[in-house]
Amino acid sequence: MNVNLLTAQTPISGSQPRYIPVDWCYQVASQRMDYDVVMWQSLVGDNHPIDKPADFLEYLPLTQREHAARFLADANTEPQSVNSLLVSGEKLVALVAFTVEEVSSQIISGSITPLLIFHSGMESAFAFDALFDNCHHGVVITDEQTRILACNRYFEEQTGYQQSDLLGLKTSVFNSGKHSQHFYLDMWHQLREQGWWNGTILSQRASGEVWPQDLLVKRLSPQKDQTFYIGFTTDLAQHLDRVIDKQAGDIELLTQLPTLTKFVELLKQRALPSATATTFVLAIQPQFSSDKYYAEIRRLAGSLAKNEQVQLCGYHGEGIFLCLLESQNEGGHPALNGLHRTLRQFFAELYQRGGQVVHQAMTKGRLGVSVLGMDTDKVERLISHAVQAMLEHHAGESRHINFYDRAIHQQIERRKSLEKWVQKWIENEDVDVFYQPIIDSQTWSIVKFEALCRFQAPEILHASTQELISIAEDLNLIDQLDCLVGRKALNDLPKIQTLFGHHVGLTVNRSLNSHLGPEQILRNAANLIATQPCHAKSITVELTESAYFDFHTHGNQVIENLRAMGVTIAIDDFGKGFSSFTYLTECQFDFLKIDREFVSGIEIGSRRYAIVKMMTDLAHTLGVKVVAEGVETEYEVHVLKSLGVDLLQGFFFTEPLPLHNLIHAMEYRKHFKLATREEEKQHQEPTSLQSLAMFTQYRLDPGDPLSLAVEYFKATQSDVLPVVTAGECVGLVDRASLNLHLTPTMGTELETAREAAMWRKPVNQFMQTQFTTLSAEYDVAQIPFLVRRYPGSPWVLVSGKAYKGIITAHRLLDYLASLH
Repeated sequence: MNVNLLTAQTPISGSQPRYIPVDWCYQVASQRMDYDVVMWQSLVGDNHPIDKPADFLEYLPLTQREHAARFLADANTEPQSVNSLLVSGEKLVALVAFTVEEVSSQIISGSITPLLIFHSGMESAFAFDALFDNCHHGVVITDEQTRILACNRYFEEQTGYQQSDLLGLKTSVFNSGKHSQHFYLDMWHQLREQGWWNGTILSQRASGEVWPQDLLVKRLSPQKDQTFYIGFTTDLAQHLDRVIDKQAGDIELLTQLPTLTKFVELLKQRALPSATATTFVLAIQPQFSSDKYYAEIRRLAGSLAKNEQVQLCGYHGEGIFLCLLESQNEGGHPALNGLHRTLRQFFAELYQRGGQVVHQAMTKGRLGVSVLGMDTDKVERLISHAVQAMLEHHAGESRHINFYDRAIHQQIERRKSLEKWVQKWIENEDVDVFYQPIIDSQTWSIVKFEALCRFQAPEILHASTQELISIAEDLNLIDQLDCLVGRKALNDLPKIQTLFGHHVGLTVNRSLNSHLGPEQILRNAANLIATQPCHAKSITVELTESAYFDFHTHGNQVIENLRAMGVTIAIDDFGKGFSSFTYLTECQFDFLKIDREFVSGIEIGSRRYAIVKMMTDLAHTLGVKVVAEGVETEYEVHVLKSLGVDLLQGFFFTEPLPLHNLIHAMEYRKHFKLATREEEKQHQEPTSLQSLAMFTQYRLDPGDPLSLAVEYFKATQSDVLPVVTAGECVGLVDRASLNLHLTPTMGTELETAREAAMWRKPVNQFMQTQFTTLSAEYDVAQIPFLVRRYPGSPWVLVSGKAYKGIITAHRLLDYLASLH
């Protein structure tokens, strides 16, 4: 190739080109092509004539010919230019600028200006090497099937692979699994139609890490039926600001999480109303330091995606994350307890993964929650409600999270406060032990006391012992609490036996609902009892039915070791589990406690009666004694005794008492004998009003709270209760008047602070002080006269001022009806 003509103008100056352009002119009518033949031949190195502008295309690579043809066809009166490669017959390459202009409808002119000429294959190799093996872009070349043929060193560093590992593999090895199938279909459609694709994509390194990169893919067709692809990549891992809030295939590129649109689509598929679970959306806007903002955002996204409590995670934009969570509703417990438990587990795992940086970002940031079925019944509103709650949560406020529904928010805040109290009480051992007697149904004597924990909780907290125990379980402090109560009870046992005899035993509870595992918990119980081995035979360890049967299948040896020490085993809440009777014959325990659900309101011939009878008969067949708990009426005592239940426990005998008041645990014997005598009198021919009086064990004191009156009415069939002080009846409380002081939300999760205070209202503020009092010694023959004179009921019977009983309207009508 003669290049002297082309370089005649060098050295260059100003804006003049380095090489001399080859001008050409084409006359359409005559189809005459005028050009500098010598200069053209000097450029391409052959003698083939150019008859028309399209003949220039024969010297272009196949991939550029179609574009160049359109360029020539679109020529107009404005000069246009495009760069392309010329390949000569000698396989030398030149980069040239094509210019074309329509001079008139019959004349087209232009020029070919060489920009860069490679005079030898060595020069071409140097140029290719400079482009291929640079330290700023990864380069990868594949065949038509995307099998890798070569890559540069920077691409190896980007991906973590060696070229030898990649040769022959398809580029799908870098698929991160983040983009949708439609994303890749669109990419390949553009490649086929336009020959190139450019965009940001998430790729997977050899280590499994997913990172963002800019990717340019070009299709190369050097010969017919021969196709290659070359890709140029730019690592964006150190330039995360370039991908924040940028989307690709339903994925936000920095966080690698579903976009808001995709999150909504998935949310509608997964967030379904359920009676057994509570679904809610959490909106999070963390506040990270500015110097590492993008890296920490990405790190948080990874932690959220891996969190076991998160059902679905997405990126809303503007630094806001969305998480779908689900909490299980446990029977007998408010749904908010499960929600709070799930949130606590979510944050615990999040902080464990993210460390102090994430913890501080959450504390300084804003969080909002919307709960399906509580603040909205429409799934699509969960996101807007959660974001609104988040925006209303001012960063840095003492509360950690904001709920869209204020009632939920108050309940959650109350729960958090109770958790702090429980943790403090257990750590400081500020827990009291109360004892409730367990009575032999044959001798009516006390054979055991059950040790029950009582927290030193201020009344303002309005928290039941069961709720606080449940919180201890959630905090994984239940084993510590059981050990504390057990240790105090063991220390009290000698004093108890001094009062009631050395035959009296002690029942202690052990909850297996702990992260420690059942075997470790029972080993801890055994170690505690071993500190006072002389008391082992007096100890009964009580376990819940479900926990025992779940544990028994793989932990029987630990229980056998306890029994070898002389300790007996009791199963609590028996009958509530579906597998009770299946496992009854296989397990080793000594006492079976029938749940109060089957005891309360039991009547002869009822379904509960049949169930208790069946359980009692089966237990006795297997040599297991039966304990009925929750006994609250004399009638229940007689029914259970008739069924052969061995031991009885409940408020009918006494409520749980502290050690210093335990001597009063025997007072049930006086009440029980009185009840028996009154029952005998009622079977005799009535002679005085006293013989018609209704016997009730429940009496109120003027200072007793409204809550106690409610509990008494739950435990009795009577419609009226006497208010007695110093043996004198000073007032009456009936169901109707009591209900006037109650609201539908009292005792529920929606209870207000004002309603909570109403529970403490003393009886003397709402009792009836005007009522009829009659001498208990009036003869029943005077009843017609008394009815006419004292038509109002009930009648309070007295002897002097001493209260003797009540005759209700129902009792009076029954007597008058019996006369006819």
